[in-house]
Amino acid sequence: MELQFDKYSCRCLKKLNAHTQSQELTQEIRIPDNMPDVGRVLGCWGQPLLRGKEWSSGGVNINGGVTAWVMYVPEGGGVPQSVGLWLPFQMKWNLTDAQSDGTISAVMDLANMDCRSLSARKLMVRVTVSAVVDAWEPSQVELYQAGQLGEDIQLLENTYPMELPQEAGEKPFQMEEELNIPGFTDG
Repeated sequence: MELQFDKYSCRCLKKLNAHTQSQELTQEIRIPDNMPDVGRVLGCWGQPLLRGKEWSSGGVNINGGVTAWVMYVPEGGGVPQSVGLWLPFQMKWNLTDAQSDGTISAVMDLANMDCRSLSARKLMVRVTVSAVVDAWEPSQVELYQAGQLGEDIQLLENTYPMELPQEAGEKPFQMEEELNIPGFTDG
């Protein structure tokens, strides 16, 4: 008896790129005329924002910026003041083995941020932004399945676990309907 395999294809995404890139952004801020002079910088905060992802012929581009805030105490004391700013960025990854456009997954992180006073009317903000970008290209994989088997043929098959992104998995949880506060008894 002749053993025959049926061939079928499965569409999937093939990972081309998974790299991290960091970029340092620096910007000077002039304090507006309606605000008091800078005495001492209290702190700075920021949030990276991804504005666009583009798959071009030579690679993957992402752009966005960091929305930042600086809080300072005026010269001679008084109520703390806050100044906001926007620091734009653009990053590029080369994809030499890409055949066609695909899907881009990007995760942004604010690695470092600091601010210092240059003068009574100027501040210097320095931010380090890092991005992890995955490029996925549509692909097709050929799979084979055994056709009709005789009674005297045994087929040994292996199954392999499938790695799913974290968003696709489910996390089981339990919910209790009774309130339990340590140190307190019922009533």
